[in-house]
Amino acid sequence: MQHTGGRLSHYRDSDDLEVDVIIEMEDSSWAAIEVKVGAKQIDDAAKNLLKFAKKIDTARSGEPAFLAVVTATGYGYVRADGVYVLPIGTLKP
Repeated sequence: MQHTGGRLSHYRDSDDLEVDVIIEMEDSSWAAIEVKVGAKQIDDAAKNLLKFAKKIDTARSGEPAFLAVVTATGYGYVRADGVYVLPIGTLKP
């Protein structure tokens, strides 16, 4: 695996909004990921990611490179709202 710089973190705020993984790269680009086991959780996870993205000061941090829900199984696709749904098996090197 190649190290590309950046850092991983978790987000939770006083409104109890939580995001499982925030990726911040050295060039200031960023992305947010929710990890969910069941397909029934995808809609709520996507809504959560979109709510989080609206809280970010994009004038300072820019728009997210992507928002994604990682699932245990199923097909990968892009939802109408722009959130990616990625089965974990697609993330291997």
